Amino acid sequence: MKSSCYKIRERGGSWQVDFGEIRGKRIRKQFETRHKAEVWARNKQRQLKREGERAFALTADDVQEHVNAKSVLPEHVTLEDAARFYMDHTAPEGREITVNGLLAEYLEAKTKAGLTPTSVKSIRDRMRPFAEKFGEELVARITVQDIERWLDQGGKRGPYRGRNRASYIRHLTGFYNYAIRKGYAKESPAVRVERVRVDEVIPEILSVEDFERLLRRAEQHGPEMLPYFCLGAFAGLRPKETRELNWRDIHLDQAKIVIIPRMAKKRRQRLVEMSDNLIEWLLPYRKANGIVFYSRKLFGKVCRLAEITWSQDLLRHTFASYHFAIHEDAGKTAKQLGHWRDIQVLADHYHNAFVDKQAAERFWNILPMERKILQLPKEMDG
Repeated sequence: MKSSCYKIRERGGSWQVDFGEIRGKRIRKQFETRHKAEVWARNKQRQLKREGERAFALTADDVQEHVNAKSVLPEHVTLEDAARFYMDHTAPEGREITVNGLLAEYLEAKTKAGLTPTSVKSIRDRMRPFAEKFGEELVARITVQDIERWLDQGGKRGPYRGRNRASYIRHLTGFYNYAIRKGYAKESPAVRVERVRVDEVIPEILSVEDFERLLRRAEQHGPEMLPYFCLGAFAGLRPKETRELNWRDIHLDQAKIVIIPRMAKKRRQRLVEMSDNLIEWLLPYRKANGIVFYSRKLFGKVCRLAEITWSQDLLRHTFASYHFAIHEDAGKTAKQLGHWRDIQVLADHYHNAFVDKQAAERFWNILPMERKILQLPKEMDG
């Protein structure tokens, strides 16, 4: 069957519609039946006719605009390619927003969703360099190439690499997922950035000798800080949890510490068992009420005198390693840390496999030099 612009042929049990070459592109399609082929051919013919009529309706300005656009584009890129790229990088329904605008909205949403101030601050700090670079850019216009160039350029210390690079990609993925949910972007360029493979990092811990030296220096030069150090290393509390812990939640008679939901990272209450030596260390400082003492200045002084180089969660990592070494029960250690549903977290972030049982026994037998009740001032600079 012939027509003025297409042919229908039977080919091996199917029917082929062939319009030949139109504007440099061959138009050809297969169908199961002749009827379906004829219906599609007639519809395609009407479409091509409409497109031809629109072409003849172009004004001089339209033609000039076409010429200008082609002069900007590389030879292999068509106007249709450019148009589709534009649509893919334009916010749906015209909901355009800058990176700075979206970041403010994103942080507010996270706060309303119940994230702790510490978690919100962490997001803000991680997103700040990206906002400094692209703050006034429209979120939907930023491409994967833009992000990769930014990561490669990096900061004052050079390109973002390793865990640092992985962290930026992770935060950008969350940022763009929010943008998509709110209709500010159609896709996330962050998910197409090449993922980073990083080596395992063995958590740093204090040796028995180092931690005992820290406590002895504290006994001599800052006894008020002893509860803070001991709660971190002998109970595994997070620094934030210790700094917000009230003495009314430390039950020495029951050997339990109650971490209330507001303080806990997972926003769930947990009970922490107290070791015998921890109770010995806390007895002289017990109070009916009031926040456990902490002073950044005194903390720094004691660490310097003990010649301790601090790292993030050093006391918590120390606790996990010695607790697991003495009990040989990953589930028990994970429960103390508040990770009872995910023992893998213990393996990934806290457990140091090189602590032997003899060292652990010495660690859990570190006791105060003198056992006496100390009267702390009612108010101290924290």
